Amino acid sequence: VGLGKQAEKDHLPALGASDDFKLVGVCDVNEERTSLLAGQYGVPGYATFEQMLEEQKLDVVMLTLPHHAYLEYIRLAAAKGVHVIKEKPFAVSMDEAKQMVEIQHKFGIYIGVTLQRRFNPVFTTFPQLSRHI
Repeated sequence: VGLGKQAEKDHLPALGASDDFKLVGVCDVNEERTSLLAGQYGVPGYATFEQMLEEQKLDVVMLTLPHHAYLEYIRLAAAKGVHVIKEKPFAVSMDEAKQMVEIQHKFGIYIGVTLQRRFNPVFTTFPQLSRHI
């Protein structure tokens, strides 16, 4: 859900190549983008997350949204018992973080945060460099 650059360049290719996950749909408010990526991956495209939740039996959803929008989508997913993987940061405020933890406990879902570049060679060299500073 959310088909910007991060989804297109990182998450969709990884999901498409995964033996552990099955991509069953894509969703974005931009209908042209949704149609393009749905066709590329051979899955249904949805204009609203609510429609996707109604039509698909989801185990987990990958959210790649503007930071201010996550909480609403997490609530929608949690109400259906759908686990969430989201882009960093975990939350934009302490209040939002507390709400997300409450949602996890109330609905028994998992909320995970991606850090997809942590194994990129550029970033893995930082600890080595810091020893020389």
